[in-house]
Amino acid sequence: MVTLDLHLTFLPPVLTPIKLNIMARHGEELNGWVEASKPTSYLPTHPPTDSNEIIQTILKLKPKKSTGHDKISNILLKQICSEIASPLEILFNKSFISGIVPDQMKVAEVIPIYKAKNKQDISNYRPISLLPTISKVLEKIVYKRLYSFMLG
Repeated sequence: MVTLDLHLTFLPPVLTPIKLNIMARHGEELNGWVEASKPTSYLPTHPPTDSNEIIQTILKLKPKKSTGHDKISNILLKQICSEIASPLEILFNKSFISGIVPDQMKVAEVIPIYKAKNKQDISNYRPISLLPTISKVLEKIVYKRLYSFMLG
């Protein structure tokens, strides 16, 4: 049986606390996903992704963007993209098949940004949502598929 722990062994040592936290909180649930990670069919509009597409998508992320609640910066993700691409491939393809995105990838940190004039007036602020970096990668891959479907 292939386990998520095996895939996470390729993460750099700096991410060991994150790996241990993931395994402690979601190990059994995620290992079930890994076990069934090679689906037999895909919708024609949602072909499977692969490590190369994930790496290319990560490398196109803007380095100066803020992090979400996961605190993984685009710069860090770019540095570890070749090590993390395989586990992300499993996660993303499983999401394509099941139609389910893990809850932690849907959490956004909403912060107010001051626009102009009186700082005491709440209408002078606009909300922005800081999304987890890995969610941005999945979003870009799904967007590419939907865009090509709409044009085709």
